Amino acid sequence: MTIIGMKVALKKDEVEILKLIGASKWYIQLPFLLEGGLYGVLGGFMAWTVMLVLILWFRMSILSFLGIIPIIQAVLGNLLSSAFIGCTFGFLFILSALGFLLGGIGSLIALKKYIAF
Repeated sequence: MTIIGMKVALKKDEVEILKLIGASKWYIQLPFLLEGGLYGVLGGFMAWTVMLVLILWFRMSILSFLGIIPIIQAVLGNLLSSAFIGCTFGFLFILSALGFLLGGIGSLIALKKYIAF
């Protein structure tokens, strides 16, 4: 939200010119919304990568601590199975979709704050 707000503030003159020549509200806002969504997708991907690395790094510690729970033992015991890999890519998709949604919402809030239509 802060980054998009700063970008909108920097491009205030360009936005005013676009308004004067008759650009629609969504024509002006869409690039900022997509950029915020892209930031959210990148944040989701980075979170997924960090979590996967931490799970692989601390696998034995997690198993010794939470090994009595059958689902944890099954998932972490078969770490390289196709079910685990499919589950992680599904989780990546969910994180990316939620990141896009949250980034877009944050951009929309920043746009409402800095651009009055």
